[in-house]
Amino acid sequence: METIQTTSSRDLIVRYGILGGLAAIIYGLLTNILGWNNPNSGMGMVVVSGIISLVIYAGFLVAVVKKHRDENLGGYISFGTAFTTAFLTALIIGALSSVFQVVYINYIDPSFIESMLEYTREMMENMGLSDEQLEEAMERSREGYKPGRFILSALFGSSFFGLITALIVAAVLNKKEPMFQP
Repeated sequence: METIQTTSSRDLIVRYGILGGLAAIIYGLLTNILGWNNPNSGMGMVVVSGIISLVIYAGFLVAVVKKHRDENLGGYISFGTAFTTAFLTALIIGALSSVFQVVYINYIDPSFIESMLEYTREMMENMGLSDEQLEEAMERSREGYKPGRFILSALFGSSFFGLITALIVAAVLNKKEPMFQP
């Protein structure tokens, strides 16, 4: 019978969560500096950047579950334990990267918000919105970048994304212990 959340699993979750969060921050900083996540650089670059980000993120979840399974649980892990390990790690990664993004867009590069709002305006103008609709939509967009709302949105988004990714990782990596051992 496996024990969920042993001291060693907590240590692994925190360690991989912090390492994954730092990797996400470094990659996020790199993409921001290089403009890879800016829609003006082309949607192809935004998609490629997103895929790379997903691979990094999922890589840390896979690594923490495999390490926990293979080193702490004798090579076996239930779906529930695998999911819990991956999801808690994802929450730490998401929290760290969300806080970084708030700091980045509000203090390091406040022009980032303006460039995203300008892109949003252009996109909405191309949709043929009236001036009134356009201003209303732009006001909602500006509200979404305020620190409190942005961090809540980022945390919710990263939690939902972490949930989906953790479910997939757990489904792939769970390994039941045989009922009868030779």
